[in-house]
Formats: sequence, C-alpha cells, structure tokens
Amino acid sequence: MMIIIGNRDTGHFFSCDKAYIFIGANRVLPFMGKALLLCFWFLFSTGMYAQSVDSRNTITSPPDTSRYQDALITKVLFSAHNNTWGYDIFVNHVLLIHQPSIPCYGGREGFKTKKDALSVAELVITKIRKGLVPPTVTKAELKALGIKADD
Repeated sequence: MMIIIGNRDTGHFFSCDKAYIFIGANRVLPFMGKALLLCFWFLFSTGMYAQSVDSRNTITSPPDTSRYQDALITKVLFSAHNNTWGYDIFVNHVLLIHQPSIPCYGGREGFKTKKDALSVAELVITKIRKGLVPPTVTKAELKALGIKADD
C-alpha cells in the first residue's frame, strides 16, 4: 500500500511505502526519518502559508465615522433583573444594542443605579460616534466611571 502526501500548490509530494519514504526518484530514508520528514514538511508548508497570509493583511484602516457621525443616536434606560438597570441604544430609530447586564462581567446582573447605566450608555454612544462599532467597554473604563460589579 502506498500513501502519497503532498501540497499541490507548492509541488511538494511525499509517498510512504511500508517503512520507507521516497523523495523524488533517487533518495530513500528509513522509518525514523519518515516521522521527521513529515514534521518538517508540515512546519514548512504551514509556515509558508502563515507568512503569505500575514503579508496580505498588514494594512489597517481607521474606523468609518461617516456612517454614525450625523446619525440620530438615542438611549433608553430600563429596569432589569433584580431591581437593576440596563440600556438600549438606537441608531436612526433602529435598536443597535440591548444591554440588560453590566458589560465585560458574567451573569445577568444589571447596573445598580440608573446613573451608572446612563454613564455607560453615554460612553457607548461616544464610541459609536467615533466609528468604534461594536463599541466594547472594558473593566478599566467601568472603574474610571466608578462602576463596580459583584464578581
């Protein structure tokens, strides 16, 4: 039984026949060489692919602020689970974000006060205006706003 392993794009082919591996027509490696050769082939082929993908994706563009800069962005606060607060963000009367819990903390608990929900909703609106969509809120930003969650 013969097994052929290869990459059609690069033209590298390896065939296994019993305990030997043949490269091209002339060279033969013993069984232990087969394992090493397959490892090197795998590392070589995946490394070359990763380099080619990275080189194509190095250009980054700034966020597109034009879409949200002049849009009508509104916030609506609502009561949430266990007497807490959440917020909705609407862009041109279309719901964009429904946030019944504190972002970046697990669980269902919302904001303890209406003021906390309002300050985070305003932070999110500021990020949307800057084109940062989806607008992520970090624990550091919550801490800077004076918002604490029960971990």
